[in-house]
Amino acid sequence: MEYTIQYLPQAVRNIQEIKNYISQDNPTAAKNLTDLMKARIEALRTMPKKHEEYPDNPAFRKVVVGSYLIFYKVNDEEKTVKIRRVIHGKQDIKEIIGRIK
Repeated sequence: MEYTIQYLPQAVRNIQEIKNYISQDNPTAAKNLTDLMKARIEALRTMPKKHEEYPDNPAFRKVVVGSYLIFYKVNDEEKTVKIRRVIHGKQDIKEIIGRIK
């Protein structure tokens, strides 16, 4: 059975901000990156636990796409994957993930 993907509002904002920022210099690269992010997220429908748990908070898993980390949670009972945040690897990940409820 496939899982349902749910993008939380902050993740949607993160992806849009990334796309807008990269588009300033290279719209094609921005589209390619966000398309790749979406493809990796869609792949979670069938294999939501494919990616490693985040060591500082095992409730989260992460997908690495270029310089970005996509953080998500899997709910086996509801068969959902909730995309929580998309963060550049140079950001303070511990602090950002620590704020997510």
